[in-house]
Amino acid sequence: MAATARVADGPALSPDGSAPAPGVSRPVKERGPWRTGLLLASPAIAVLALLFIAPLFMLVYNSFRTQAGDPTLHNYTRFLGDSFYRDVLWHTLWIGALTTLGCLVVGYPFAVYLRGRSPRARNYLSLVLLSPLLISMVTRAYGWLVLLGPKGPIADGFHAVGLEAPKMLYDDTAVVVGMVHVMLAYMVLPLMGSLDRIDPALTPAAKGLGRAAGRVSGGSPSRCPCRGCSPVR
Repeated sequence: MAATARVADGPALSPDGSAPAPGVSRPVKERGPWRTGLLLASPAIAVLALLFIAPLFMLVYNSFRTQAGDPTLHNYTRFLGDSFYRDVLWHTLWIGALTTLGCLVVGYPFAVYLRGRSPRARNYLSLVLLSPLLISMVTRAYGWLVLLGPKGPIADGFHAVGLEAPKMLYDDTAVVVGMVHVMLAYMVLPLMGSLDRIDPALTPAAKGLGRAAGRVSGGSPSRCPCRGCSPVR
């Protein structure tokens, strides 16, 4: 219901500039939804700025200063000039890229599958997705040590078919597997939000226009089930 109020300093004017009839009040302009959302989110924004943004700002600020407080670039020249630090930086970015790719490969089909399920099934599957976050990092690490160990079930599976089990611990593969397990929920949840905003009527419309044939650029047929969710151009 639109709120109305009378202007205290005089009668409200009509759109043509003339004075309104007695007893007619001017409607008050309602506050936009983004202002209400900003007002509700302001406590969380303040906590985030105090506990996250401010420490990061101080870290960057102090990196350009010496212990005596003088401005300097020595910290960055030392970091970029040492091959050890460069290798650590490159290896960190490489692991991060592989983790992101792994989360995308595993999480996108799962998000597409969740989009077509009933609300009850989505709740149960979302609980399964988020359940690893309820377990401590140490417990999850020990679990992967058991699974990927030389006497674990994966190694036993290789031995059962007469193959030598590859080394799966203490290398980049084990790190990427563990990181994907930790970060998968942070990939699936935003994808679910984006997919839910797609109009469901686009799917039958795409089928009616021949989208089911899955023609890609170049003319070769493709049966990828996720092409119907690609951005509309």
